[in-house]
Parts: sequence; structure tokens; C-alpha cells
Amino acid sequence: MTQPATDLVTAPAYVYARLTVQDFAPYIEKYAMPFQTVLAQFDGTVLSATTDAEMLEGVSDGNWTVLLQFPSLAQAKAFYHSDDYAPLIKTRVEELKTSGHIMVLPGMPPAV
Repeated sequence: MTQPATDLVTAPAYVYARLTVQDFAPYIEKYAMPFQTVLAQFDGTVLSATTDAEMLEGVSDGNWTVLLQFPSLAQAKAFYHSDDYAPLIKTRVEELKTSGHIMVLPGMPPAV
């Protein structure tokens, strides 16, 4: 079911990431610490960041799982495509991980 565009403005959005981090010490120093500052600029919240995600069904590689929440889909996408986040993406992709995927999910609009 597709949500009407007007609902996406007021509905929360989520960013889900499952990555294979090569070494956690440089990942925390070079990516996770500066990431918090950029995330705050877009009113994002870390709901979970863990090495202990449990697969209940299917297959997924990776040793690091993150779930973020944003007030809207527009803010989630603005965060990901922002000039401030771009250097962190480059560092993550080129230096800190060997594989993974990141996706954005529209949330459900608040019940009325």
C-alpha cells in the first residue's frame, strides 16, 4: 500500500543499516563520533546500534546493525544526501567497512 505524499511529511522515517565493520576502534573514532553531530542537525535519533542483532528469518551478513529515526522521510533523505554527511559516507565506504546495505523506510503516519 502506498502512502499519500501528504502523510509522508508528518510520518516518521527510519534508516536501517547492516554493515560489516572491519575494525570497531577506527569506526567509532572516524565515523560514529562525528556522525552524532550531523545526525542531530536533522533531528535524527539512534534507536539501536548493536553487534547483537539476531536474525529471525533469512540470511544477512554483517556485524553491525543500526536503526535511526527521523521526524520525516524528507529529513531522513536530507541527512543522507547532506554536504556534512558526505565525507563520513566516503570514509565509511572507503576505509571502514567491507560490505553492507543501508535503506530508508517510511513510517506510518500518526493515528488520528
